[in-house]
Amino acid sequence: MNASLRFILAALLLVSAVPAQADKTSPAQEMAKPGESTEPPKPRGAPVAVVSQLELPRAGGVLVFGADGIGLDLVRALVAKANHVTVVTDDEAKTRDLAAAGATVMKANLADPESLKAVFTSAPFRVVISTVGELDAAPDDAVDNKHAIDATKAAGLERFIMISRIGVGDSAGAPPWYVRLPVKTFSGGVLDADRAAEEYLRASGLEYTIVRLGGVSYKPADHTAVLTPDSKVYSQITRSDLAVLLVKCVDDATAII
Repeated sequence: MNASLRFILAALLLVSAVPAQADKTSPAQEMAKPGESTEPPKPRGAPVAVVSQLELPRAGGVLVFGADGIGLDLVRALVAKANHVTVVTDDEAKTRDLAAAGATVMKANLADPESLKAVFTSAPFRVVISTVGELDAAPDDAVDNKHAIDATKAAGLERFIMISRIGVGDSAGAPPWYVRLPVKTFSGGVLDADRAAEEYLRASGLEYTIVRLGGVSYKPADHTAVLTPDSKVYSQITRSDLAVLLVKCVDDATAII
């Protein structure tokens, strides 16, 4: 093959290669319109799933004295907020319902301080609630509350919540006359017991909350009850609403005195 033929073949090969190379070229980009961004669109992230917020168990349980009255409502309200609840009672009839509501039930007698030692060492607690004397009170109730307070201090706990009654101390004039008269006439010992228990708790050195009740109703909850430091207020409250307010006191620093 002479030199001129080689030159012609090389030229033909070069010409035939040009279209193939041109096919690989990207098409020309259109120019951006005035005010239009030239940045490529940002990738969209995956949608964020909705996460349900659940109450987590607190460190330390709640120890409840007094299974009468609001005992069962209180257990249900505490368990609904993921609290570990232990109830002290010697009433066999209430044990099944309390356990079914989620409480650990322990037998002890507040009149016997020695029987309380096993209760306080059964589990770690962060607060004690006494509903002793909620619907009725007697001199024995004052003594029972004193024993519960003493046992709380001996166990090294610091927080105590106790139910008392409107009409005690600086709330003496709050109940209407038609409430004060029969209470003073027929149940003077009720206020005396509550007064003695309040004074003992105040002098104990514990962080405390005293919740004074007006009339207690067995009606369904109406969700209108509130806590107030106003000692001149008097009203009725349902048992279910009372339970909810006590639960609010458990971890509310503003309720501590």
